[in-house]
Amino acid sequence: MKRTVLASVFAICVVLCAVGSAIASLGGPIVLDTMPDRVQLSNFVFGNVWEGPDGPMVSVSVSLANAGDASIVAIRLGVVLLDYFDDIIVDQTVSIIGPSLPGSALRVSEDVPALNRRRPLTGFIWVDAVRLSDGRLITVRREDVERMMGERLYGR
Repeated sequence: MKRTVLASVFAICVVLCAVGSAIASLGGPIVLDTMPDRVQLSNFVFGNVWEGPDGPMVSVSVSLANAGDASIVAIRLGVVLLDYFDDIIVDQTVSIIGPSLPGSALRVSEDVPALNRRRPLTGFIWVDAVRLSDGRLITVRREDVERMMGERLYGR
């Protein structure tokens, strides 16, 4: 009897480990390198959907570093979070205003509105625009970002 129970528990553990690793290989936080010569993003994380005072919200955070040789006065990040069916639950931009000298780094955390209460599985973040201290504005085309997301999701 003990042997049967132990074998059953072992089998359940093996199945749960297999399912857990399969789920872990799906989705997760993905940084799209749209301006690696200007701003480098790392340590991107997002949380579960929670109910804020104005509706569903998701906490998002990322580390960013000024990788260029010019000071930056503003950075706009793009954030897209998808649920388990690749439906968009967050499509938002987050702006960081303030000087960033070459080589400097900071951690940014923001609560962004979600379209519904579904749990995110996959998250994308990218540098959408940068305003340099000399006045130049560098932007990324949304079509390029969508192509990069499609490559990461579907290999195309």
